[in-house]
Amino acid sequence: MFDEAMSTLTLSFMPSMPISPGESISISAPSLSPSSSSSSLPLGGRDPSVFGSFASWVSPSIIRLTLTASLSPGDGVSIVIRGLRTSGGSGVFMISSNAAGGPVPQTLVESVCKVTSQGYTRCCRGSASCL
Repeated sequence: MFDEAMSTLTLSFMPSMPISPGESISISAPSLSPSSSSSSLPLGGRDPSVFGSFASWVSPSIIRLTLTASLSPGDGVSIVIRGLRTSGGSGVFMISSNAAGGPVPQTLVESVCKVTSQGYTRCCRGSASCL
């Protein structure tokens, strides 16, 4: 869920394969960009330490989360990525991973929600652009 007023993206997921320290999860978010010139995005939420408390902005639309702790299949993870703003690109999000236990090619994120600065929430499913 992207919260426009708070400049945060909340990501919750459950991996279906093991993911080890040093492996990463990448999120393609063409409608977002960093709100500062830093490529380091602070993390919050329930599980930021799994990723070393920071995400990296690695290209015009990719957020990379590198694991510092192992995740097992079925482990629920919820983090908040801070320091983002909307940039007007496509609101379609994709996720991928380089995990040796089952690399995941870019895959459509099934549900994306946006909370506007006025407090309204709009959710989209499938390939619909929400942001």
